[in-house]
Amino acid sequence: QEGPFDGGWGATLLARVTAEHLELLDAPPVLIASDSTPVPYSSVLEDAWLPTQLRIAETTEKLVRY
Repeated sequence: QEGPFDGGWGATLLARVTAEHLELLDAPPVLIASDSTPVPYSSVLEDAWLPTQLRIAETTEKLVRY
């Protein structure tokens, strides 16, 4: 998600799925999100703050290997 881990829609979704359907999951849910800092104004810093394709791919590979 393009936002911090805390209080975002992704965290809420994972909490609900885990609470209601934990037995259906084959691997622990993982939230890929931005750092827990304010959104930077500079475009260079914003690009570093947002989740990247590489970070998403690496996290996906870890889940598949789980």
